[in-house]
Amino acid sequence: MVIFKIILSALLSSQFLLASSGVEEQRKYIIDPAKLDGDKLNLIKPFVFYPHSQYITFDIYFDTPNWDIRNSSHSFRLRRVEKKKGKWEYSVQVKSEMVEANQIRMELEYKDFSKQKVDNAPVTELIDQFIADESARPAISKKLTQWMLRKKDSSLPPFQKLRDLSIDSSQMRPIVWGHSVRQRYHIYTDKNSAIAKTYFIKNSEKNVFLVPPYFKTNPQNIWLMEASYDRAVFRDALTDQKDEWVIHELEIENKYRPRKLGTILLNDLEKKMGEVWDAKVSTRSKYLSSSSHFHKDEKK
Repeated sequence: MVIFKIILSALLSSQFLLASSGVEEQRKYIIDPAKLDGDKLNLIKPFVFYPHSQYITFDIYFDTPNWDIRNSSHSFRLRRVEKKKGKWEYSVQVKSEMVEANQIRMELEYKDFSKQKVDNAPVTELIDQFIADESARPAISKKLTQWMLRKKDSSLPPFQKLRDLSIDSSQMRPIVWGHSVRQRYHIYTDKNSAIAKTYFIKNSEKNVFLVPPYFKTNPQNIWLMEASYDRAVFRDALTDQKDEWVIHELEIENKYRPRKLGTILLNDLEKKMGEVWDAKVSTRSKYLSSSSHFHKDEKK
């Protein structure tokens, strides 16, 4: 029994480290938005898509004049999220691109902007002004680059990652920016479903504090994944182009633990979505798609 407890402790510790490292198993799909409407959601049982929230995100993506971030297969962004009307959350994030389908992605994020300032102007206010005031964007872009310079050698995880990639953050400036209307879904199956019985699926072994409240009040449903459907509109931040680039994207993240079984279930869901919804696997992030659209002739 003692040996078993030691082994279990080691497994849980390693699982915690993996989860806290920002490693995610995500997959992206191109899909007709009409497929995710109403009764059509019921066509992929025993998997169930349960819509639980909708909110708006604003993203400003950065890169160097030599496109060092895009060339390294990463993206770097400032984000503002409005999950509750009038209440905004801010973050800075670096994320690896999905070079091939089914690849696990790295994500490092920092959210505490309470003390982040440039010339006594809170960075959060600069982000708000960049989004709201087109005429002010050139000046705000310079201030955001100034903030990047100040954080070049900081301990903030996204900037540490830039140093690991040998990317000079002091050279970065806004490349594209846009907003997304995001619909979020829990994906689950019933404990008595055929797939639950086939794989002997039990409740996810994720930390109980990370399990959404919905599954605590509906214990017959087993949490498998989270999904986001985005309709995103992006614009160029380097020039005066008025063109807009629209992206429709379904992203699914494996939440089930043990992770290996979660991957098997995600494979089954992917096959079902392809057969029923004609969903196509995609590897292009919003940054890669939008920056390539506006600057396809630039060095890649």
